[in-house]
Amino acid sequence: MEFANNKKVSSKILEIQEIMNELKECDGVIISEQMVQNKLKPLKNQIKDMNQEYRPEPRRLTFIHCHECDLCSDSMKKDDEDNFIVKCNYTLTIIPKFGFVYCNKCKDNNMQHKAYLNYIKNDKVMSMYTFNSLNNFVDMEKQYKVKRSSGIIEDDWELDKNRLVTFMDDDWMIPVVKYIENDSIVKHFNLKIFSELNNFDYQKFINNLDSLKTMSLEDFIKLNN
Repeated sequence: MEFANNKKVSSKILEIQEIMNELKECDGVIISEQMVQNKLKPLKNQIKDMNQEYRPEPRRLTFIHCHECDLCSDSMKKDDEDNFIVKCNYTLTIIPKFGFVYCNKCKDNNMQHKAYLNYIKNDKVMSMYTFNSLNNFVDMEKQYKVKRSSGIIEDDWELDKNRLVTFMDDDWMIPVVKYIENDSIVKHFNLKIFSELNNFDYQKFINNLDSLKTMSLEDFIKLNN
């Protein structure tokens, strides 16, 4: 099963506009500015080319309507008897309050996992949970050495589960956090330098992360369960 939203970006924008217009006619449904932003934000990286094929991207998991689905064209649509097609929905949370909303039909076809895997492959972004599943030799509860911008090396930093692992300047950047009394310092730290400071095999990291490029959907689901 392919994404039912498999269409041009321009068509997707029109679809969102139609959904919002329909919602205005529904009793008891309030259209907030945040709801509109949540629907449009996944398009921000695709809007430069209106004719390219739209692909679902994660969004903030707030102001969710119970008849929405990010992955199929049934979202907020009604059948011939004026009943919403999507009866209930679920969320795949990548990091707190960020991920995909999906319906029963998409759940049965594992579309939420397919969308997340495509997001990783296209945007080179993943959760610390996925990163750790690939590299289970890393202790998520341990404190690690991190080099500050001043050049000072500190050994009391933790891996930050609440932010995304990203790819930048030809290397993976891992989120780290240092807790100070009632506050915290956060940063993204170069994986190669992290490996050198903490005696990890950098190439092992890279080989494991590169495996996502050819990983099957079935293996990806097992990895994240």
